Amino acid sequence: MALRSLEIRELHCSYGFEGERELAPFPPQTFTLQPGEITTVEGDNGSGKTSLLRTILGQVPQADGMVKITRDDGSATLDVRHLFDAGIRIFYIPQRVYNLFPVENCVETAARTWGNIGGRYRSADQRQALYKELGLARFIDLIRYRRCENLTGGESQVFAIVLGFLCRPDLILLDEPTAALSQQNKPKVRELIRKLVKPSDGFHVFSLVVTHDKELSEEAAQHVKLGAVGIPI
Repeated sequence: MALRSLEIRELHCSYGFEGERELAPFPPQTFTLQPGEITTVEGDNGSGKTSLLRTILGQVPQADGMVKITRDDGSATLDVRHLFDAGIRIFYIPQRVYNLFPVENCVETAARTWGNIGGRYRSADQRQALYKELGLARFIDLIRYRRCENLTGGESQVFAIVLGFLCRPDLILLDEPTAALSQQNKPKVRELIRKLVKPSDGFHVFSLVVTHDKELSEEAAQHVKLGAVGIPI
């Protein structure tokens, strides 16, 4: 059943206590994500933006909050720590993609594992058609046999977004996708993000994007604002 909305309620995490003071990187957050829309997470350095993504990913042990999942056949509310158990497919792109495998291996793994769930698999011919549609056929050919760790910052971000297309997730989390890019490469990555969130085949996804990018922020349907009350992590 298709997802209609994801409502995050009172999302909170903690890195323990310092005396009686809880080391919470951001105050409790409540927001609703809609498919096909970009939602940005914005705030000063140290305000907990990456920690918010990591909390949704289940990478912070001391996490709290609820998620209301609305599908075609109804809705359910569960603990944020059980998001994966509900079958929500999450794809995370960090600020820098580290991987020792060649690009071609990553493509095959993405297509045959995540991309093969729920009838979403893309064959080699379909993948090549996708690259052409995105204007990336030559780019993929040039990097196909290189190791991911040897890609430049711009190349790794573009390739990570390509993997997002192949995995076809329900929710995509991006951490500063344009921060390390040249001014020349930023427009291309912004356009790829738009297409990833709202692709032509109708598999619209939910997104949460940590960014300081003014143009990306202006395009967003909504903004999660974090104040300068967090702790440096």
